[in-house]
Amino acid sequence: MGAAQNKTQIIVLRVLLGLFEAGFAPGCAFYLSSWYKKYELTSRFAWLFTSTAVAGTLSGLLAGVILDHLEGARGFRGWRWLFILEGVASIVGAVVIFFVLPDFPSSTTRNGFLTEEERTLACNRLAAEGFGLTQGPQRKVGHWKAFKMVCADWRTWGLALLFVLNTGSQTMQYFIPCLVKSFGWRGKTAQYYTIPSYGFAIVCVLSSCFLADRLKTI
Repeated sequence: MGAAQNKTQIIVLRVLLGLFEAGFAPGCAFYLSSWYKKYELTSRFAWLFTSTAVAGTLSGLLAGVILDHLEGARGFRGWRWLFILEGVASIVGAVVIFFVLPDFPSSTTRNGFLTEEERTLACNRLAAEGFGLTQGPQRKVGHWKAFKMVCADWRTWGLALLFVLNTGSQTMQYFIPCLVKSFGWRGKTAQYYTIPSYGFAIVCVLSSCFLADRLKTI
C-alpha cells in the first residue's frame, strides 16, 4: 500500500489484504483449540487478542517516530514509509513462524519439541474432553473432504455469524487516529495519543479472560 498512487489502488489493495488475512483469526482459534482444554483456552486467547492491542500501541509509537524522522526520506512521504516498514516486519515474522510453529499434538514432527510421552499426554488431555484432533496421522482427512465437513456443520455458520457481528467493533481501531485528530491533535502527536486506548484495552482483555478461565464461566 505504500506504493499506491491513488484512492482506487488503496481500496483494491485493502480489499486484497482483507481476503488474504481473512483466515488468520479463525485459524488461530482452531490451532489453539487443538492444544488446550476448554477452560485453558480463554487465557490463551487473551494473549492472542492482547497482541492486537500491543501491536496498536507499538504502531502508534512507531507511526509517530516515522512521521517525525522519515517524512520526505528518499522522496517518500512518511505515511508510505509507515506501510513499507510495518509490511516488511509482517512478512519477515510470517516467514519465521512458518518454519518454527509446531503442528498439532498428534502429528508434530519437529525434533525436540515434544517427546513421545509429552505427545501422548497432549493428545489424551484433549481426548478426555472429546476434542477430535488426537487420532494421529493415520486418520487424517483430505483437505477438500474436511472443508465439506466443516461447511455441513451448523456450528460453523453460527461462529461465522458471530465473527461478522463483531467486525464493526474491531474496525474501530482503524479510525482511532481520525478520532484523536478530531480533538485537535495533528501529525505525530495524534499518533502518540492513540497509545492509551490500546493500553486500556490490554488491561481489560487480560483481566476478563483470565478471570473467565479462573471462574470457568465461558
